Amino acid sequence: MVAARSAHADCATEATSLRTQLHDESVRMDRWRYAWTAIYGVIAVGQLGLIVTKTNVFGAYDREYRDKDILGVVQSGLGAIATVLSPSIEVPSPVADACADMTALRAARVKTGKTERELFYVGHLGNFVVNLGGSLLLARATNWQAGALAFVIGYPIGLVNTYTMPRASWHALSVVAVPVADGGLAIRLGGSF
Repeated sequence: MVAARSAHADCATEATSLRTQLHDESVRMDRWRYAWTAIYGVIAVGQLGLIVTKTNVFGAYDREYRDKDILGVVQSGLGAIATVLSPSIEVPSPVADACADMTALRAARVKTGKTERELFYVGHLGNFVVNLGGSLLLARATNWQAGALAFVIGYPIGLVNTYTMPRASWHALSVVAVPVADGGLAIRLGGSF
């Protein structure tokens, strides 16, 4: 009876900790999504304004500048759409049984970690493909210097987006405490290297 109460208390403590961690990660993901949607939106609207007003701070507004701005609007728009469509982190509703609650929260943490990992790699790939493809199109339409400059400006912005994405649940997947024969705990590192 005492052992069962102790196990229930341990489940409740872990469930509370996991719920707090998932909630915090959910808030960070929402903040990241809103901020990057706004950043990409401002960039797209700014470049669209340059196209409409035919304004260039460096001199005459010619076809090369127009094409650069069109590429910027398209790339920023794609970035905003991808950010808006990125999945949110779901925190399961609490249940009365603390151990069942803990199990559901562990599963949610694993799912969140896998989602964060997928978003990270898809973000890298998408950023590279969109910027390389757009730069090649711009180079073909204008000149290779314009295409190279577009890549040099656009690709790092996508990297900052990807590397500022919350990844705490993903990193938590690779470190697991496992019980050992003498009653203690050992840390096991997992993952692919």
